[in-house]
Amino acid sequence: MTHNTLDCDGTCKRVVIVEDNNDLRESMKEYLVLDGYSVTAVSTAIALYKEILSQHYALAILDLTLSDQDGLVVAQYLRKNTALRILMLTARASAEDRLAGYESGADLYMVKPVNFPELSASVANLLDRFEHEKSHIQHGSRNTTGLWSLRQCEWLLVSPQGQSVKLTFKEFTFLHCLAVESPQTVSREKLLTALDYQKNSFGNRSLESLVNRLRKKTAYLGTTPLKTSHGSGYNFTYPLCIV
Repeated sequence: MTHNTLDCDGTCKRVVIVEDNNDLRESMKEYLVLDGYSVTAVSTAIALYKEILSQHYALAILDLTLSDQDGLVVAQYLRKNTALRILMLTARASAEDRLAGYESGADLYMVKPVNFPELSASVANLLDRFEHEKSHIQHGSRNTTGLWSLRQCEWLLVSPQGQSVKLTFKEFTFLHCLAVESPQTVSREKLLTALDYQKNSFGNRSLESLVNRLRKKTAYLGTTPLKTSHGSGYNFTYPLCIV
């Protein structure tokens, strides 16, 4: 069962911070409150789990080094069981760490030390579409075009039969690139740039991991016209409408 159903009576601006450094946690909370967000700040994974059972949140700012559970495990739980956006904020800065973060479900991965204006702008960007989701969900996500569609306000991929898959920020960005040039192949280099991945072996691994994750998520749709053009890039072999 998914917690944190969309409720725009304030949920769209509600953020939970999970950070074990007391000073940083309180400083982030104070800054985001001044920017208009409703913020709860906790120091452990257990405290987070209790919060999301009793309150609805739109986004979690998640440290990876917690005293009771690794943040990657927390992210996997949130991605599977909630509708929260996940912004990872951590001192783990290697390419392997970034890859693990995105594989576990992060919408955005940021490295400490934190720049508060950048953090606030990132939160705003991730939540920009959140406030529109309730009305779209209330009216259903039925696809009336008879085509594959990419729904910007909801971050959904919808099949011609009306079945939908929820996307992360990176997954949506990837499919948006393919939609713009569908059915032409989009080069790996162009996709790496759009996704802010490094143009090296680590970046290519991140891209391949994203594609594999998308294929697993969309398997129940029967078929996803996401094709690999070996040595060049990826393409969506049917028209993909952006709506």
